[in-house]
Amino acid sequence: MSALETAARELANVYEDYFEMSKKLQSDMNALVERESETPEWRRNFVRTSWPMIEAYASTLRNICSVISKHAGLKLSKRNRKLLEDESRLATTERLKQSLKLAFNMHELEVKPIFSDANWLHLRQAIRVRDRLMHPKKSSDLDIAEDEWQEIFNGITWVLSELFSFFEQVHKQYGPRT
Repeated sequence: MSALETAARELANVYEDYFEMSKKLQSDMNALVERESETPEWRRNFVRTSWPMIEAYASTLRNICSVISKHAGLKLSKRNRKLLEDESRLATTERLKQSLKLAFNMHELEVKPIFSDANWLHLRQAIRVRDRLMHPKKSSDLDIAEDEWQEIFNGITWVLSELFSFFEQVHKQYGPRT
């Protein structure tokens, strides 16, 4: 198998896994959204259901970048090498931000996420709430205040939109020509 075929196969495997994960994660989200309500239980479950999807898609971005950098012989910064080699050493906010930046830049996509607006701040709030819900120390850690809910929802939907935007732009820029 040629080097190009090997790279294409590795990339195809990353995408195949992405599609399989997507089916399962979107099924979870669809089941939740079908029963949408304003209850505290629903809101907690929305946060809990969103994060595996966000983490899986961000992991896919890193896997795509890893295959490309390996086979294209790209010189990565120390920060990006650290991200691709052992992302667990990075805080969630930094890991998501670096994953998005690296993937969008490596693919030379026109429309890139903006990390200096309210959406990024809302996502950071959503991460704090996710951490609180997943690792509660007291009963109040399981509460989502009414005034923070819209920010959390906006942050989660923003990052999912950015992740979907990556795949849409890659397909548009590099996908089959009709």
